[in-house]
Amino acid sequence: MVPSGIDREKLLLQADKLEDGVRWLRGVAETESALFVNDPKAVAAAERMIQVSVECCLNIGNHVIAGLCLKRADSYVEVFVRLVENGVLPPDLGEQMKSAARFRNRVVHVYLDVEPEEVHSFCSTSGPALISFLRTVLVHLRSKGLLPEV
Repeated sequence: MVPSGIDREKLLLQADKLEDGVRWLRGVAETESALFVNDPKAVAAAERMIQVSVECCLNIGNHVIAGLCLKRADSYVEVFVRLVENGVLPPDLGEQMKSAARFRNRVVHVYLDVEPEEVHSFCSTSGPALISFLRTVLVHLRSKGLLPEV
């Protein structure tokens, strides 16, 4: 099958939103944990930014899957499985992204079981993986001639 194509503008809008979110999460990570966990508004805002940032990755991943006519993902975790299976992501980054998708699901659906310390930890440890995901996908698409240089 011939790929249906990658919508550059759609992809770059998601990329910009993701970069903004990761910058925000980096600020949370730089906040002392004890101060952060005792600020319910900061925790709630961070949970929302985690959701948005991971969903940007999911949107990018699903767009790549559709654009390359890959087998459809049936869950958020499977988005990253498909990208690893098709050489878009290396396995170690795929594992980090699957973990981010699972944490996003917990934040959204099982929020009563998510501790503020976990939110702070996610901001500290997973922000770099989200940016690495974006850069890896962009490099892959450019190497295949599917996304022109900006």
